[in-house]
Amino acid sequence: MTAVTEVTEDTDPNHLLGRPHGYTSKTEWRDLRVPGSGSGGTDAGGSVEAFANADDAQARAVYVGGIVKENPLFGSYNYLSRSGAFFLRVSRILKPSEADTYASALKATYTDLGPAP
Repeated sequence: MTAVTEVTEDTDPNHLLGRPHGYTSKTEWRDLRVPGSGSGGTDAGGSVEAFANADDAQARAVYVGGIVKENPLFGSYNYLSRSGAFFLRVSRILKPSEADTYASALKATYTDLGPAP
């Protein structure tokens, strides 16, 4: 993990930061195992989004899951912590075992982290 960046209102590609039902914070990073990892974000490594409540995190996970189902090229490994209201997304370029290392790290604090719907 490198180039860890806190997303701001000006850099948020989804325009969800601070908006109703959007995330309250988002952090992105690069993973150098992803070719051409560029500036970061889910395609280049991963991101974790924090929400005010579990319902908003669940809604975001369902939304992203729907996009992935329709177009797997936009896919990522997605994990959801229901009680912690965190949504973890990891680049689909990584091997499943590599993506799981990120989930394991977050699961040390949020034991209810699991695959997102």
